[in-house]
Amino acid sequence: MVQLIENNRSPQKTIDSYGFGGFRIDGELHLGNLLICENELSFWSHPADIVSFSKKFNHPDLLIYGSGKTIFDDDANIAELEKCLPSGIECLNTPSACRLYNMLVSEGRNVLAAIKNI
Repeated sequence: MVQLIENNRSPQKTIDSYGFGGFRIDGELHLGNLLICENELSFWSHPADIVSFSKKFNHPDLLIYGSGKTIFDDDANIAELEKCLPSGIECLNTPSACRLYNMLVSEGRNVLAAIKNI
């Protein structure tokens, strides 16, 4: 018998669109590199910003890292994050990271997105 578990998490912010140096999150435009977890947004420029932001949420299960137009632009940043975060890291280009974040949030998953503008 399959047991269904009710999702009691509050609705999380989703990414409506991206491009031209920013992101539209729940209808509002935000320019720059963005951190999203639960219902909070923040801007980042260094991996230390991502680590400190994630600590506010008791280390989410997964960090989705959107590295811009290509995946391999930020090898140094990814290596630094792997040392500091206990959660898994999924590194994708920004469009793919936005889609994955929205999909996991719709499932009620505890994820953090650190996405670079393109």
